[in-house]
Amino acid sequence: MTKKTFFNRQVFSALIFSIVFFAMGLWILSALFKTSSESPELPRLLILAPENLISSFASSPQIVRDFEEAHQCRVEFVAIKNKSLISDAFAPELTALNPDLVLGIDLISLPELQRNLGWKPLRGSGKVEWSEWVKDSVQQRFWPHSWSILTLVYRPSIHNLTITPRSLSELLTIIPGESLVLPSPLQNPLGFLFLHWLWQEHTIEAFKLNSDSFTETLEQLKMVVYKTPNSLKEANKIFQSNEFLVTFEPLSHTISRRLQGNGGEIESLILRRPHPTYIEYAGIPATCIKCELAEEFIRTLLLPRSQKQLMQSHHLLPVIRDIEKNTPFEEITSIVKELAIHKSNKDLDYQKDRELVLKAWKEIFEID
Repeated sequence: MTKKTFFNRQVFSALIFSIVFFAMGLWILSALFKTSSESPELPRLLILAPENLISSFASSPQIVRDFEEAHQCRVEFVAIKNKSLISDAFAPELTALNPDLVLGIDLISLPELQRNLGWKPLRGSGKVEWSEWVKDSVQQRFWPHSWSILTLVYRPSIHNLTITPRSLSELLTIIPGESLVLPSPLQNPLGFLFLHWLWQEHTIEAFKLNSDSFTETLEQLKMVVYKTPNSLKEANKIFQSNEFLVTFEPLSHTISRRLQGNGGEIESLILRRPHPTYIEYAGIPATCIKCELAEEFIRTLLLPRSQKQLMQSHHLLPVIRDIEKNTPFEEITSIVKELAIHKSNKDLDYQKDRELVLKAWKEIFEID
C-alpha cells in the first residue's frame, strides 16, 4: 500500500466519522427540542393584590416557593398600583385579566366587591383554627389572612398624653395643631376607618352626640392634621422624619418598628372605647381559571409557618390561633384583651355611612 493511498483512506475515515458525529448531534438536538416543545407549560396562578402585600411576599419568598414546588405551578402577581382601596382596582382593564385570586381585600371594599362581582364559596372554614379576634368576621366567600387593631402612635417625650381621653373627639382637643399624619380617607382604608371611628361617636347614644356636631369635630380635626398622604407607607415615612408628629396605624406596625430598631420611644395610645379593626381578606372571583389552585393558596396562607412568615414581613397579626405566642407580637394580645374592640365587623355598615362621611370630609377640607 502506498503512502498516498493510506493517507486517502485516513481522510475518508475521518470524513465519515465527522458526518456520523454531526448527524448524531442533529438527532440529539432534534430530540431535545421536540421534548421541550411537547412538555406541558406549568399552570399559572394569577393573583391580584396591593403593592405592599406583594412586597411582603417578596421579602418572605418561602411561602410562594414552597407552594410552587408542592403544586408544580408558577405564581404570578398583578399589583394594584397607586390605589389603596382595592375595589378601585376592578376597572375594565384589570377585570379583563381574570385573576384567579384576590388578596388584601379591605373592609371598605368588601361590600362593593360582593355586590358587583361573583365569588366562589370557600369550603371548610369550620376546620380552621381561627383566632378568637377574627372568627366572627369569617365569611362564606371571603376568609381573612391578616388583621390588626388600629390606634394612634406618638412619642411620649414630645406629647404629654398620659391622661387617656374618654373619646376620640376629646383627643382632638389635646393633640397640638398640625401634628397628625392621617392616611387620606378618600384613598386609604385606614384613613376612612379613622373617620368612621370619629363618626361613630356622633351616632351612638353613650356619647350623646349627633351627626350635626360631626362637622364641628371635623373642623377640630382639620386644625390638628399635618398631612394626609395616600398610602400608609408614605404616612410612616413622614412620621419617622419628624419627632413632633402623631400618626394612625395598625398596632402591629408599632411592634414591627421596634423589632427593626427604629421604634425609639414610640408609644400607642389606647382609648377607653372600642378601637377599629383592620382586616384583609382573600377571595376567589367566579371567573377564575385555576380555581382549585387559588383555594389551595389560601389554605397555604393559613398554615402556621405561612402565618408566622407573613406576620414578620407584612407586619399584621395572624388570623390563626396562637401563632404570635412567644414572639414580640404577643404583647398585642394582652392589649387587645383589655379593649372592647369590635370582634365582628358584620354589624358595621361602612357603605351606608361612607358617602355621608366623605362628603363632610370634602367640604371641611375643601376637596373637589
